[in-house]
Amino acid sequence: MVKTRVVLRRTSNARAHNRLFNLKPDPILSLEEFIKRSDIKGFLGLNFEDLQKQISNFQLIPDVPEHVNRVFDDAKKLFIFGYLHYHFFTISQHYAYLALESAIRHRYNLSLGKTAKITNLKGEPIEISPSWMDIHIFCKRNKGWNPKKIEVNGEDFPYDNRRLLNWLVEKKIITKWERGQYDIGINMRNILSHLEFAPIDVPRSFTIKVIADRINRLFYSDC
Repeated sequence: MVKTRVVLRRTSNARAHNRLFNLKPDPILSLEEFIKRSDIKGFLGLNFEDLQKQISNFQLIPDVPEHVNRVFDDAKKLFIFGYLHYHFFTISQHYAYLALESAIRHRYNLSLGKTAKITNLKGEPIEISPSWMDIHIFCKRNKGWNPKKIEVNGEDFPYDNRRLLNWLVEKKIITKWERGQYDIGINMRNILSHLEFAPIDVPRSFTIKVIADRINRLFYSDC
């Protein structure tokens, strides 16, 4: 065992590890062969078309930003691809919650207008791109700009997801009751992003439906 550790310290590439442990490469399959190995084929009578039908009506409204749409679309595609590999259903859930987090941040960005003016404790102002992430990164990279102690356009910066949700309630974008639903979504995003064990989800389109509703709610007040 000691010898193995010594060798590993001296090797830093995949080929060396493969030789050391006699690891074999994955088989290279044709598309037809890959599909034949489908994990879910015949599971509960579902087929590829059934999975598409389950989520085909879950759409985001036009006002939802493009980047949120991209992540949400990935969640839908991963759900369908669960037909080929069962674990994609879990990854689909993860991406759905990531889309919700992205939507929350973009809703904050929308309120900033074309430019965000941030001010530190010394009263020093600077204009920056109206992006929650850009503001956060700027503060981390520049001494004297603590994200917990700055104002953005005259208001305290909501520097984490909990404070972003508080901001949504304060601005009456969502209600206090709805806040609990968003809390659940962000909590699930955290669980699936910071894994100790790999969860296995079931083919469940309901999560994607709920996330679509929650995202649309942020960008259309009458939803």
